[in-house]
Amino acid sequence: MITIQDATHADMPAIMALIRYVHAESIFKDLPFDESKAHRTAVTMMAFDKGYAKLAVRDGVMLGGMCGIIAENYVGVMCASDILMYAKGGTKLLVEDFIRWSKENGAQVIQLTDFSKGDRYGKLLTKIGLKPQGLNYIEVQ
Repeated sequence: MITIQDATHADMPAIMALIRYVHAESIFKDLPFDESKAHRTAVTMMAFDKGYAKLAVRDGVMLGGMCGIIAENYVGVMCASDILMYAKGGTKLLVEDFIRWSKENGAQVIQLTDFSKGDRYGKLLTKIGLKPQGLNYIEVQ
């Protein structure tokens, strides 16, 4: 059975391995990877009261994780946004947990970004009840 757990400092080696993997497979792969900044971001999400850092775990093995934050956007609305989402199992559980956490912590808008190379994640988000809004346009230098 897959469970969703709070990320802890003891999980940092596995979390950093996951972040390195995601970076290497992403559109950001040609940009330098800064281990210390990635570590700081993960630790901040664990410690910050409006930060989210959870792991999908089965039989003690981390399958993936999600980090996010709630912050006020430019019109003063509390917006929950993902920073990292990757899982080889438990994706739906992580997203549903993030949505629940976001609502419980005052988010009025929940925004998840799909940088995947397919459409499975977008279909999952739609099935869960999120609505597509615009597209991501990006230039990586």
